[in-house]
Amino acid sequence: TLHAVNLPTNESALFLMARDTGPVMNTIGGGLLCLGGPMNKIIRLLPVTNTGANGSVDLGPGIVNLSCDGSIVNPMIGCITPGTTWNFQLYFRDTDPNSPCSTANTTNALSATFTN
Repeated sequence: TLHAVNLPTNESALFLMARDTGPVMNTIGGGLLCLGGPMNKIIRLLPVTNTGANGSVDLGPGIVNLSCDGSIVNPMIGCITPGTTWNFQLYFRDTDPNSPCSTANTTNALSATFTN
């Protein structure tokens, strides 16, 4: 299960995953997108969710099955299998007028190697 906390309340959020990180780091609003290498695509883990009154989001269990959903996974990228390492990050709306960008932001990225 992926869990993100300390987010703005009642905003849209979407988990992303990719096989690689950088090297090209792109800014998104007030955040830094750390996923995706030169030969890599970023996969959106649907559905888009809401941060709710607590400012938190969960996705899972079932991330492995979701990653292998043929409607969202490019066969060139593959899906989560034992021994593979994947990187995850949350993209979220950030409409707080006190935020420096007040459009969108990202969490820190997380890397995980999956086992049997």
